[in-house]
Amino acid sequence: MRYQRERSAARFAVVVAVGIGAGTGQAMAQSAVGWGANGSGQLGDGTTVMRPAPVNAFGMESGVTWVAAGRGHSLVVRDGAVFGCGWGWLVDGASFNHTSPVAISGMSSGVTAVYAGYTHSLAIQNGGLFAWGENNYGQLGEGQWSPGRAVPQPVVGLSSGVTAAGAGIWHSLAVQNGVVFAWGDNQYGQLGDGTLERRYAPVAVAGLPSGFSAVAAGSGHNLALRNGRVYAWGWNGCGELGDGTTTMRNVPVEVIGLDSVSAIAASGCGSLAVRNGEVFVWGMTRLEGDLLSLVPTRVPGLSDIVRVAASAYAYFALAGDGSLWVWGSDYDGELGLGTSGIVYTTPQHLVPPEGFAFTAVEADSYGAHALAIIAPAPPLCDPDVNCDGADDGLDIRVMEQAVNGDLQEFCQADADFNRDGSLNGFDVEAVELGVLGWPCP
Repeated sequence: MRYQRERSAARFAVVVAVGIGAGTGQAMAQSAVGWGANGSGQLGDGTTVMRPAPVNAFGMESGVTWVAAGRGHSLVVRDGAVFGCGWGWLVDGASFNHTSPVAISGMSSGVTAVYAGYTHSLAIQNGGLFAWGENNYGQLGEGQWSPGRAVPQPVVGLSSGVTAAGAGIWHSLAVQNGVVFAWGDNQYGQLGDGTLERRYAPVAVAGLPSGFSAVAAGSGHNLALRNGRVYAWGWNGCGELGDGTTTMRNVPVEVIGLDSVSAIAASGCGSLAVRNGEVFVWGMTRLEGDLLSLVPTRVPGLSDIVRVAASAYAYFALAGDGSLWVWGSDYDGELGLGTSGIVYTTPQHLVPPEGFAFTAVEADSYGAHALAIIAPAPPLCDPDVNCDGADDGLDIRVMEQAVNGDLQEFCQADADFNRDGSLNGFDVEAVELGVLGWPCP
């Protein structure tokens, strides 16, 4: 990721700085923050109070490597172990909710990723996939019907080689050795096996070769990413498959007009993708008054985006500078802007606390809360160069290196020496200003 001391607000009207301080503790290394709906305690802050702006989540000050947001519950991986909070039945089978995180049985080590769905959860542990929660549609993949499981159970046939997964409303996805599998509810063709039959064990998605790196599960549709191209199947009432129609598909189709894609996300009625740092959205775009698009459309003004996420009614884009761009419904504070009851149809800028950066973001695709991992930002390229008050000690030598085109020895990214809001703002004027010096602010 690339970081920048000052971020420009010129493109959009609202810039919100996250303040995490009095009453909530101080953000620490690799910790988590959360915002939005909290009626079941899913933010893990010890309360059930809705949070319109980010607060420290889970009470963990370090070691957080993965977060997942599902309907009324959340999961977090810390030092290889899984913890959950929120709706008790979905966390550990309890009849009461957890407003603070509790350890998930059998998940004390070796976990690399977790996924939270509408009524169930998934975890990748030592390359195998495990599932718990409700199983009314076979979404746990245990090979037979059951009312559900309070503790994680292995998914049939996926004991090794699993690198990615997704939890939908009543269905699940996984990538094993590059092959996409699906199981559970199939009333909209979301298993992609050419039928509408429910499956209690994983089946390979029809017509897809190997080589897939990521999947995203929406309410009734799915996305899969292979070599920069996106494939989609399932429900298509809003155009969320991106094939130019609203026709339901029980086998995958390629999303129109996308290549070089690096990240994907799916919500109830929409889909997102990152291509060359830009964001494309289709289905319910949340732009210009909930405009529907049957093919991918570029979100204006966004660049240098590395990751996307979606809640039921809002979208999130993580930028390379460690900040977030958010848009859509803010009825339950799910955009983190400190507001509620507002719909934003243009992206708004949400910046992390001073000295920190967002490194990951996840949202509840079936509800209204979001989670993010936050970490100390690496040393920044100092814009004042030779004022000798730089946090990272850069001086005139840096400008000399910039003239010679070899700044990377000193910085992780091009600096914004002339403070014009550009991540790559080197030009003759900037170099001259740097060499001559300018007053410290």
